[in-house]
Amino acid sequence: MGILNFDICALVILFILALSIVVRKLYIGRSNRLFCIMMLCIFISTVTDLLAGLYGGAITVSEDNLVIRAVIDYIYFLSRNITPVVYILYVVSYTGVWHIYVTDRKKCLFCSIPCGISLLLILTNPFTRLIFYFDEFFNYKRGVASVVLYIIAIGYIIASWRIMLKYRRLLSGDKLFALMTQLPVSLFTVVLQLVFPDLLVEMFGSAVVVLIISTILQRGEEMLDPLSGVQSYGASLDAIRKSFETQRTFRIVFLTVINSTVLRTYLGMDRFNQMLKEIGSKITHCCTVYKMQADVYYLQNGTFAIVTGEDDMETITAMSDAMIENLNRPFEVQHFKTELDCRCCIVRCPEDIDGYEGVVNFESTLNNILSDEKRAVMLSEIVNSDDFKLKSELDDVIADAIQKKKFQMYYQPIYDARKMKFVSAEALIRLIDDKYGFVSPGLFIPAAEASGAIHQIGDYVIDAVCEFMSKCDLDKMGLEYIEINLSAAQCVETDLVFKVLSTLDKYKLTPDKINLEMTETAADADPSMVDSNLKRLNEKGIRFSLDDYGTGYSNIKRVISLPFDIVKLDKSFVDEMDDPQMWIVIKNTVNMLHEMKKDILVEGVEEEKTLNRFLNLGCEYIQGFYFSKPLPAREFIKFMLENNH
Repeated sequence: MGILNFDICALVILFILALSIVVRKLYIGRSNRLFCIMMLCIFISTVTDLLAGLYGGAITVSEDNLVIRAVIDYIYFLSRNITPVVYILYVVSYTGVWHIYVTDRKKCLFCSIPCGISLLLILTNPFTRLIFYFDEFFNYKRGVASVVLYIIAIGYIIASWRIMLKYRRLLSGDKLFALMTQLPVSLFTVVLQLVFPDLLVEMFGSAVVVLIISTILQRGEEMLDPLSGVQSYGASLDAIRKSFETQRTFRIVFLTVINSTVLRTYLGMDRFNQMLKEIGSKITHCCTVYKMQADVYYLQNGTFAIVTGEDDMETITAMSDAMIENLNRPFEVQHFKTELDCRCCIVRCPEDIDGYEGVVNFESTLNNILSDEKRAVMLSEIVNSDDFKLKSELDDVIADAIQKKKFQMYYQPIYDARKMKFVSAEALIRLIDDKYGFVSPGLFIPAAEASGAIHQIGDYVIDAVCEFMSKCDLDKMGLEYIEINLSAAQCVETDLVFKVLSTLDKYKLTPDKINLEMTETAADADPSMVDSNLKRLNEKGIRFSLDDYGTGYSNIKRVISLPFDIVKLDKSFVDEMDDPQMWIVIKNTVNMLHEMKKDILVEGVEEEKTLNRFLNLGCEYIQGFYFSKPLPAREFIKFMLENNH
């Protein structure tokens, strides 16, 4: 009877690893599945090795139980010789060269022949007795060909080494070390067991190898996203990088939940995370239904990526359309009903995007690029459009505009109903690019806020407006002040007060010549910082307007607490004024603001009927196309001179 302690230790190690894999759900993805299969083979080999060791010791081998003992040995040899094959497949998959080796018939044949020889020797052993047999006293004996199985197994491990060394640039040092432990540990334990036949350490060595691999390679925090239950963003970057470096042809289906930010607020974090898990599950199920071999990743911010080596674009498109249709149906999460707004884009690599950096950059601008179509859109359909090119290059366009001062200031006159003349204007920035021409503020402002360029743009606006006013005869124009928009990012700048006051001083303007506008969202960005900035600026004589009133939460207490002299009613009030219920809201809003001693400016007035209705309510200021569209500086001066005289 052999010393079975090492087999028992091996089983303990394998059991703990299996439990860890189940708990951490590390069975998602091809590499993880192959690792689980390898562990299963080693587990079966260990159990049968342990049972075989019991025979001849605790259990006497006899004619009655000889068949059982023989079956145990056959299972041992089969599982033991399948393990190296699974190991090399795991190495190929983890290294990211699956498409190179598995799709190459010669390589597959070269890999299959030794395995076939092993299986043939094992399956024909009852007739040949080349692997093992029992003598007339029921003693277990190794056959002359048993050494062939060891040679083939070592051959597979050496082939794995060659693959790892050839593509070592795809593996970090610790991961390469973990994969390469198989050969020295296997050689050491096999030789040790040959020298000391009763010392059953071979399976213990295999268990130690999978423990090392699991510890270094199978890291749950790197591979699995805990929120969505699919593979992580880091895992996606690793897979895409390996695919490009090994020149793999693959496709990425990007799926993004456009309204994910709103859903996070509405559902709360727990329900939102549950929603992500259900989306991940639905995507995985859809891939299974369409029999598509794919890896599903969560890229954060409501965006998923499905990466596949499939080349059948018809199947990929059909799967993507079915996925979008399924997800855009009414969705229920823990008794909360909601609707997803999902969009989808199919990217062919390397045809559409030929590099790792390109994919990363594309993913970061995905929400800006996708159209409103709720179907799977091929990147190739939109990649040549000017709109796509502009959106994909928007950060560079903004940076170039800042550096080369391509921005222009426009001014939209504001009518004072009490004085019956135009006393001010709202400064509006415009971007005219050499390549794309006019770039909408609705496009470049959000992009600048996301990139941080909004700070430089804000500084430019304040400086440009002050410079313009310093060069004009304000009294002759009848211009009392100009309104300048502040972004949320500017409102929380620690040096905002200094920048505004120093710019006014630079152009020798008094503080009453500008009126700073901010939205409700900007006012709530960082209440303590915003309050401090507004208070200090107001003490210096600068006035403020609350812009787009009615589009946010309209926190009345917040409106009262801040030094807003003017409240600007959003254009949505004007658009819905013919609705009787909405008109009641408008009248009461105006009365309330007047009782709070606030002046009211109405935006978006385009018709005389609209003008008269708001004038009859007593609104102090009117702005809109009825009087004038936003004008460049020279035309604005002309307008003011003509209309105020």
